[in-house]
Amino acid sequence: MYSRQLSEGLADLARASEQKRDAALLRATTELFILDILHDSDEIHRYEELATHFLPKVSPGDRLFVAERLATCSDAPPAVIRMLARDTIEIAAPVLRHCTTLNTADLLAVIAATAAEHRRLIARRSSLSADVIKALRLTGDTDITG
Repeated sequence: MYSRQLSEGLADLARASEQKRDAALLRATTELFILDILHDSDEIHRYEELATHFLPKVSPGDRLFVAERLATCSDAPPAVIRMLARDTIEIAAPVLRHCTTLNTADLLAVIAATAAEHRRLIARRSSLSADVIKALRLTGDTDITG
């Protein structure tokens, strides 16, 4: 029974549009990636290559799916997290709120490349470095610097 469902699912995937196939592959590999708590460097690298290839090609809903799954993953690929953190605020929010793998350089890059909503989420993070606090103040956003 299971093999029949699997083969029917694969047949459906083969008939799907390129964007639907890309989204399905990205979602499935993301689910598989987060099943394990820790990954070796090869697993991280393989997932990173796949995700950075597909993220620009899929819908915002699919990118949000990935962001929500990876936001609490302790060894999520840094390049994927950086891409998601600079995406629209709806997609970036889970990563900016919860991801512990974003370092000072990553946060500074997000501050420099995004809008006020991103910076406000960063300002709410605990344990910000002095450099990040300084960069947030330099934006002149009164909701941050109050």
